[in-house]
Amino acid sequence: MALENFKPLYYKTETIALISNYLFSAWGKK
Repeated sequence: MALENFKPLYYKTETIALISNYLFSAWGKK
């Protein structure tokens, strides 16, 4: 299925977004 092939990229993007949000939150608290 095409969706199965798309999942790894989706999860990578989600992980990058979560890390970015975490870093921005950490910097905002300084």
